Amino acid sequence: IANGAMGAIHAGVWRGRKIAAKQLHDCTGDAAIALREEVEVHAALSHINIVELLGASLAPPHCCVVMELCTRSLFERVHGCREGLGRRLSLRLAAQVASGLAYLHSRAPPVVHRDIKSHNVLLCGDTTAKICDFGLVRSKEPTAGTPNYMPPETFLAQPGCGGVDVFALGILLNELFSSEVPWDGYEPMNI
Repeated sequence: IANGAMGAIHAGVWRGRKIAAKQLHDCTGDAAIALREEVEVHAALSHINIVELLGASLAPPHCCVVMELCTRSLFERVHGCREGLGRRLSLRLAAQVASGLAYLHSRAPPVVHRDIKSHNVLLCGDTTAKICDFGLVRSKEPTAGTPNYMPPETFLAQPGCGGVDVFALGILLNELFSSEVPWDGYEPMNI
């Protein structure tokens, strides 16, 4: 159903349930370590606004992650549909993303996502928002993330905290209510 630099996502059925299986192109070396770290973080999470992790295979060459299947990303819904979300649905989805973030930040230790953006919020139907992609949670790279949603301190490689997610949520809220891609057409250094 989707292809990216890291792998392909396939739709399927597992134990009678519709699932998404993310298969990595490369699961050796650093990629294998990153996948293991992502799965370890994701496996400890259980919240209505977090995509449910159902299983994973970390054995090369068939590394994959199995998750609940969602309809599409929030980005696709906001920017790919003629009809807008409307104020009520936008508020509902915004509250759900905030609830998912509050859950992540309430964990001990707090889980700082570091890449909150409309591509990493999936929709089940059009009414339930779920945060996905925990690949940057344990990243040691201070400037990791998507420039369009980064706070100024991340560009300056200052140590991150939960504030990076709150800033990104603010950018996401603006995107939801304006239907504009954040900083569209700007180079990272111009942002």
